[in-house]
Amino acid sequence: MANTQHNNNVLSLANRITGNGKSYPGLTADQLSQIRQQELSMELTKKLQITLELDEIFDLLLAQLNKLLPLDGIMYEHANLNYDFATPLQGKHKACYQLNLEKEDLGLISFTRRTRFKEVELLAFENLMSCLLYPLRNCLKYRTALVAATTDPLTGSGNRQALENSLNREIDLALRNQTPLSVVMFDFDHFKKLNDTHGHQCGDFILKQVIQEIKKSIRKTDLLFRYGGEEFVLLLHKTSLENAAKVADKIREHIAQSQFHFKDETIDISISMGAAALQENDAGISLLERADDALYSAKNLGRNRVCTETRA
Repeated sequence: MANTQHNNNVLSLANRITGNGKSYPGLTADQLSQIRQQELSMELTKKLQITLELDEIFDLLLAQLNKLLPLDGIMYEHANLNYDFATPLQGKHKACYQLNLEKEDLGLISFTRRTRFKEVELLAFENLMSCLLYPLRNCLKYRTALVAATTDPLTGSGNRQALENSLNREIDLALRNQTPLSVVMFDFDHFKKLNDTHGHQCGDFILKQVIQEIKKSIRKTDLLFRYGGEEFVLLLHKTSLENAAKVADKIREHIAQSQFHFKDETIDISISMGAAALQENDAGISLLERADDALYSAKNLGRNRVCTETRA
């Protein structure tokens, strides 16, 4: 109760000091600055507790810090979660902090602007950063839980639930912005034979290695999902059917020319692929069905090839 009363008194005093541009008699400039920082600290703590979304956390942080001193942007990355954030505007001068809380790595954050930072400004940053740590850790735990719930544990690609969510979102965006969207469905040729010959441990290992190779060859905006078994789906953002077929064939050729190894065995792998593009009044299931039909055609025509949907 005492802490609450103290905070209210500080906030009330800070409001009187900053109101109408009038100074409070008897207080030095340093004291006024400290009171202003306390006020911003309380505001920041309150605002950061309203969301569990990382992007919103950093937007709120930038807006609040700009009340104290001018900033151009924020950059943040957390390597273990494969997450990064950057505001559109960035300055050439940086103040970087490795964030830790109770020996837990919370990532690296950088504040940027066009002019150099002064020591007194960096000190103000550090005082306010303590407000960020606990809300940031809560956001990271929330994101970790979401990722675990929507990720295939073997390959690290999205699972069926993630595909459904992402496909609906991507279709809405594509139709609203009138931009192309394509789906490529693919699976591994003769995968049952691989499992029967070398064992399921080998099959799982090769599956994981091939998917890692495919991830290296697609854009950050492209999304990869495990549809089931050895069947996968690629969502290609702003990609026409023609370009989707080119992307698919490049991936297919790379996998066919690569050699994969399990213990002392060299394993050759090929994949068959089917592509379909979003049409007017399309739904997620109809788009996937046309890609699956194209994949079925690739299988029937001899495997290790790309087929596109048949259009009237």
